[in-house]
Amino acid sequence: MNLEVLNGRWPFWLGAVALAVTAVGYAATLGRLLGVSGIYERLVHARAELATEREERAFLDRVALEEALRRETLAEMEKQGVQVPPEEMAAPVSTAVAGPAIAPRVPLWGQLVFLVMMFVGGALAKALAGGLTFQSQPDPAHAHLFGRAAPLALLFGGVLVGFGTRMAGGCTSGHGLSGCGRLQPGSLLATACFFGSGVALSMVLARVLA
Repeated sequence: MNLEVLNGRWPFWLGAVALAVTAVGYAATLGRLLGVSGIYERLVHARAELATEREERAFLDRVALEEALRRETLAEMEKQGVQVPPEEMAAPVSTAVAGPAIAPRVPLWGQLVFLVMMFVGGALAKALAGGLTFQSQPDPAHAHLFGRAAPLALLFGGVLVGFGTRMAGGCTSGHGLSGCGRLQPGSLLATACFFGSGVALSMVLARVLA
């Protein structure tokens, strides 16, 4: 596969298409909007998430059991000659509150596979664009700014990103892709803020590193 690359990167339009297909495909197949920071949060609270999944399965099993018992009871009543109203035979047991249907949550293992495939996809993209290499040293720009503390600075920055995405209720996928794609005012504002901040910081760093 031969792709035209610029400075070792795929062309911007190809990345845009890939992101759009991912976001739309996620929503179309799972019935839920894509939000990567939310997936990370679920994995951080994996124990609570697994307990919730077990409770949901137990609830669904109980509802199915009640429905099966009801139908068996009505069938036995018919055999005994007891007149059963047709609407009673047709009406299923319902313990849910009336309202719009909500897609089931993606299992925790499915979210883990999604995150792992993000890293695999990035590695594959780099391999196709110009060769995959591994390095343990920080980028020269970070080393110039922070010296030996560059790894700690990157770690601290990642922690701040995590706090920021939870405080804002989403990240570049939740707000930038899913929210802006639906023209949600909050997502439009949030995306403008974090992209604007990124552009401003890049301009400052360009002057510092010049």
